[in-house]
Amino acid sequence: IRGSFVLPWAAGPGSAAVELELDGTRVSAMFGASGGPDAMDDSRASVTLSALLEDGRNLLVLILLPQAVISAGRHPFHSFETFGLVAVTDQGMFTTLGLVGDGELRFDRARREPGAEVAGSFEAVHYPSACLGSRASAPE
Repeated sequence: IRGSFVLPWAAGPGSAAVELELDGTRVSAMFGASGGPDAMDDSRASVTLSALLEDGRNLLVLILLPQAVISAGRHPFHSFETFGLVAVTDQGMFTTLGLVGDGELRFDRARREPGAEVAGSFEAVHYPSACLGSRASAPE
C-alpha cells in the first residue's frame, strides 16, 4: 500500500491518493483526508483517508501514531506505536480488512497547529485479514 496526502491539521478536509490491493485487485483512488489529535489521548493522533466505493460503502485507511512523530522527515511505519489499518464501513458496520505496517511514513510539511498544512506520504505492507467482497444485502 502506498499513498500521499495533504490536509489542514485538526481543521477540515484534505485530499489523498492511495494505491493498494484488495481481494487480488489493484485499487488506485482519490480519497478525502483528515487528521488531528486523538480525542481520548492527547499524546496520539490519526490521519484518516476515506473513499466512497461504487456500491456505497466507505473504504478507510487509518494511520495511527504518536503526535511527536508529526514532524518533517522520514519515520518508521513499523506496526508498534505507528501503525495503520484498512477498513470498510457499511450501513453503520465497521469491518477491518487488514493491518498496515513495515514501511515508511514521510512528512514533507507538518505542524500540529489547527489549520496548519500537513503533507506527507507512506509506503508499507498491507496484511489482509478479511476480503472486501461484494456488498451484503440488507437483512430482511
